[in-house]
Amino acid sequence: MSDFFLQIGAMAMFVGIVLILSKKLPDFKDFHLYIFWTLYSLIYISLFIAYLMRSKERAPVLSFTIPRWSFAIVPVIVFLNGLSPYLGLKTENSYSMYSNLRTEGGISNHYLIPAGVQIFDYQKDLVEIVSSTDSTLNKFALKNQLLVYFSFKDLVAIRKPQRVEYLLNGQKKVFDLKNAKATNDPLLRGNSLLLRNLLAFRTISKFEPQPCAH
Repeated sequence: MSDFFLQIGAMAMFVGIVLILSKKLPDFKDFHLYIFWTLYSLIYISLFIAYLMRSKERAPVLSFTIPRWSFAIVPVIVFLNGLSPYLGLKTENSYSMYSNLRTEGGISNHYLIPAGVQIFDYQKDLVEIVSSTDSTLNKFALKNQLLVYFSFKDLVAIRKPQRVEYLLNGQKKVFDLKNAKATNDPLLRGNSLLLRNLLAFRTISKFEPQPCAH
């Protein structure tokens, strides 16, 4: 029962602090990003520590064991999903979303994890679209956004633009639909359906620092 009141008290304190700070800070966006989640995390960490300290007074239990190995499947999948950007896999729908972390093009701005640990090559080749007859592809040029080659390949296969001028790792290239059909250009085939559904990549800004985006 005491644990219950401890949690209620912590939540009440949290709500009170939120209400006070929301009135003090005129910019709600700054409040949400820098204050709200910090307080949220600190309160739950304090509750966890309090629970561990109180549990010592009770009968000993194996707190960090799982009854069956199958219970670890979902946590392992979640953990690997979070690691995927640093392994050279997808950057969308992972823990690097809504951050300015960059791992593409052989560059990593992570403080601890260098680009050299990547064991897959999906992020290494970057495409800068210079111009295109397709409006969707041309938007990337107007916004100064780069794409990994994997995503560019799918876009070309789906959109089938008449012409695209682009830089692949700094080298100028031209895609012409008529010539591509005659030569069976690999860009027209795209990636396999399985990989397309498993691997999604966000765009990269041409200029640093990277914006916080998904």
